[in-house]
Amino acid sequence: MTDELDDYCKIFVNVTSTAAALNLLSEVTGGSFKGRTLEIPTMVIDVLQNPDAGLSDDFVTWPVMVEIEKPAEAHWEDYIADIRKTLVHLWENKAAAVASCDFEDKLPWNGGISRVTK
Repeated sequence: MTDELDDYCKIFVNVTSTAAALNLLSEVTGGSFKGRTLEIPTMVIDVLQNPDAGLSDDFVTWPVMVEIEKPAEAHWEDYIADIRKTLVHLWENKAAAVASCDFEDKLPWNGGISRVTK
């Protein structure tokens, strides 16, 4: 089932800076960023400033974008579990976050969109 899905996942995060996102993501993964990229066995994470930040109140214009991809050797179950853990960690640390990916239905709150629209 997951073989048909694109493994790319983008998380829009409403934090003040990419530095704040880097800190939160380092905490949850236990990894260290090299520049804006963190590689762990289950995920490759890039943290970017959203070029559309502030254009509207919609989550797609929140200040930070986190792009995540699954390394070829990673298992889907582990990849999705780590994205779940990442989202929950962001929410627990008062960072609004919404994931956009082919497998949002496998993530808590449908990737966070249900938290935003509730």
